[in-house]
Amino acid sequence: MNINFKNKRNMYTVVLSTCQKHQAIWSNVPAFAASVNALEAKLGEFAEAAEERLKDISNVTKNKARMLEDLHEKMYGVIRIIKSYALHEGLENLATEYSISKTSLKLGGAKAEVNRYNNVVDKATELEADLEDFGLTPQFLQEITQDVEEAKMMIFKPRLAIIKRKMLTNKLDQLIDEMNEVVFTHLSGMLRILKFDHPMFFAEFMEARNIIDLKGKRRASGTDVPVDESPPQDDEFDNTA
Repeated sequence: MNINFKNKRNMYTVVLSTCQKHQAIWSNVPAFAASVNALEAKLGEFAEAAEERLKDISNVTKNKARMLEDLHEKMYGVIRIIKSYALHEGLENLATEYSISKTSLKLGGAKAEVNRYNNVVDKATELEADLEDFGLTPQFLQEITQDVEEAKMMIFKPRLAIIKRKMLTNKLDQLIDEMNEVVFTHLSGMLRILKFDHPMFFAEFMEARNIIDLKGKRRASGTDVPVDESPPQDDEFDNTA
């Protein structure tokens, strides 16, 4: 979670805590209670989305590289077996096709590499009965077939992780907008009325709306709408003038 998200979350948490502290004041005000419940629910969604967004996609990339490296060694062994079989049977075209260096297996990036391995597995499966005499056991063929299928899925994971991260960022932004509306429009609007009978709650609520940064300092949220915090003066209701 970036600093802006953390600061926002801290502010919403303090606002919610302040409201809950004074629950006796608003518990019989349905609209206020509904807004507090909405803030609590959205704050929970925000925490879950932020935690999910924190998951590091670098581990996916490392796992992909490690899997491809292991598969690279296995597949080169299968290629050598196919070439040996082709030379033994006088299949010149097949022998030429499988005269592949270890380096050339990796050309074109991960996707091309996995596609190449998939073609090798298809050929090995086609020649399975013949290749067994050259050392390719059914068990090993089954193992590398499964490895290739896993590699197909793995090469797309980093991209999917990035897309998911962007979606979660968008969700966090949306939740911030929704919580801003709850705090700065609905709750703040109702507090304009409640403040006259409950000035302490009003003061604590207004203070809670300031963003708390990671150093514990408060600053204006920038989302506030000016509110006339002064109680009405007696002369405003004086009809004796």
